[in-house]
Amino acid sequence: MGTVSGAYKDVPMHLKHVIPLDFESTKVVPESHIWPETENFPLSDRVLPSDDDEKSKSWIPVIDLMAPNVVELIGHACETWGIFHLTNHGIPSSLIHDVESQARRLFSLPTEQKLKALRSAGGATGYGAARMWLEVSEDELNWKLSMSQDALLLNSFPACPDPKSTIGLAPHTDSLLITILHQSQEGLQIFRDGFGWVTVSPIEGALVVNFGNLMDILSNGKFSGILHRAFVNQIRHRISVAYFCYPPIDSQVAPFAKSECPIYSSLTVKEYLEIRAKHMEDALSVIKIK
Repeated sequence: MGTVSGAYKDVPMHLKHVIPLDFESTKVVPESHIWPETENFPLSDRVLPSDDDEKSKSWIPVIDLMAPNVVELIGHACETWGIFHLTNHGIPSSLIHDVESQARRLFSLPTEQKLKALRSAGGATGYGAARMWLEVSEDELNWKLSMSQDALLLNSFPACPDPKSTIGLAPHTDSLLITILHQSQEGLQIFRDGFGWVTVSPIEGALVVNFGNLMDILSNGKFSGILHRAFVNQIRHRISVAYFCYPPIDSQVAPFAKSECPIYSSLTVKEYLEIRAKHMEDALSVIKIK
């Protein structure tokens, strides 16, 4: 069975830009880490959370997994916001805290040590920079879940002397099926038409859930991936842990049969990841049926 790494063999990402830095003693943002101003990402847009974000915190849905109408709640959240907080999920808080603790331990190692696990150009695992890039029958759903694979991504956002001149993670949608995120500190922002960038503040005991591009394809555009980014902090070192769920890379992905007029072409997960690596945020438009 193929892996995510196998999907990137033909579209390698060279990591020459992984420059060893002593983040603890760096007093200014090095030129290599300054995010350039572009038409789609102006300097004035690089804002940090403010008191105005307090109001937006209550807008993002908070869903109890044990609620009797949880399916309807999740469906509505995904159609309206594309993201939600999940509580009462049954994952022990001690396990979540232990994972974050081990992530901090990993990223606190000297750069020379971390570079020993440097990700290969065509790989998807190892140390390196970010790779930028329900009307379902019970049988269909069970098949997808039984065949699902997963991956865990540990993210490190060191304290930055000038947060407004750089960014932690550029605006993007996720490539895979479902993303479940743990963050103990603010850093995640989502973009919603009519609202602009909204900060997704952590809720104690809750996980953040959003769908990726594969779910967009399977749902025939009903559940679209949310555009999101991560900002850096001037004082705190932020760690986040993202869990990704996806079908085997050689499996076929297409709008479910109940979609009367499919808007996306059928293709394998591997084929989509290759298109995504080449076309980035335009990948879905490449496979749209004209």
